[in-house]
Amino acid sequence: MSANSIYSIGYNLTRWGRNLFRYAIGLPCKKTHRQGHLIRLDGFRNAFCGYYDRSPFRPGMPQHILVHANNENCLLRPKAGSGCALFLYDWSKRKVLRALGETMAWNWQQGARLMWLNESGVVYNIFADGNYRSRWIDVDTGETGEFQIPLQDTSGRWLIGLDYRILARYRPDYGYFAHVDLGESLFPSLQCLDLESGEVAYEVTWSQIVEKADIDRDKDLVAARVNHVCINPSSSGFIFLFRIQAPRQHLNTKHFLFYQNLETGRLDLLLKDAVVSHYCWSGNEDLVFWGTVKGVSGYYRLNIINGNLIAILRNVTDGHPSLVSDSRFLTDTYSDWRQHRRLYTFDNLGVQQPIAEWLEFPALHVEARCDLHPSVSRDGSYYQVDIRLLYKRFLFIGAL
Repeated sequence: MSANSIYSIGYNLTRWGRNLFRYAIGLPCKKTHRQGHLIRLDGFRNAFCGYYDRSPFRPGMPQHILVHANNENCLLRPKAGSGCALFLYDWSKRKVLRALGETMAWNWQQGARLMWLNESGVVYNIFADGNYRSRWIDVDTGETGEFQIPLQDTSGRWLIGLDYRILARYRPDYGYFAHVDLGESLFPSLQCLDLESGEVAYEVTWSQIVEKADIDRDKDLVAARVNHVCINPSSSGFIFLFRIQAPRQHLNTKHFLFYQNLETGRLDLLLKDAVVSHYCWSGNEDLVFWGTVKGVSGYYRLNIINGNLIAILRNVTDGHPSLVSDSRFLTDTYSDWRQHRRLYTFDNLGVQQPIAEWLEFPALHVEARCDLHPSVSRDGSYYQVDIRLLYKRFLFIGAL
């Protein structure tokens, strides 16, 4: 057994023991819940939606939602080659409307990047013939097809892809593990596929990213990866994070927030000397993100055109924000010292409104943690979160 394997086992057992103690403390503590729907699928141990950045609610039909389901041990990281089933589900009638397919390209954090292309089209990642790529299906007609690159985000005209093999190595929470060979290159880049032509129109290259970040190729490029692509509402551009760090030295992570203009092809570095974690768009030019700027952590608003940066909510813990309305956001927290995760809203003035709170049974592997990852229906009427109750994952859907 290698030194890295021994370290990993020791780290996970120590972390699990600590969190199990916190869970015992949190059991008798008061928890707040709103009325809602706890969703599970018959025949499956786990049901979850995945990441917060793309709403799983069907456009115009919020009672229909996209769901992942499997029978894996949700306290452990996904096994290589394990599968996950995908469904369109009517939560108001507790009924599966259509089985969408199965995939080996998934993880607990982001699922298979299952999301809506339009009112009836759905897209998700697959692993076939030794490669990751994406598949689409029309939920009304059953018609299917494939794109040549794996999906990270899509909206309107574009589909943006990245290399999940790199994430599997350097950020396994978000990587896939169906592959065996890492391939010829571990240099991150982004592919921009034109949905009208079905072809990759251009690429955000490794050289462009490094040049804009102004970093030393020989000294700084350790565990380099790109992630968290998020296209703006008009599909005119997208943001993404470029991160570098030494293995297991998370405090030394360097964050670079980029904006790629899909109309002009211009790549801009928005933030460099700051921590950037999670974000959402508030219009086409404003980004709301959680980060640490000049030593102060909280939620900020950044204008990508003029660089104007405003603190909205200071001294709060990291979370996953989603836009509810022009002046209201939904977000969550990570587990606190009682293993409680909170869900709340805040507005542009920083006024908070608590919604709910859940106690999470701890995972053995950090990659199997169950973040709430709240997402909102297009009309702002409903929210969805992923929760783990003991050894199973469920969806919870409530009204806003």
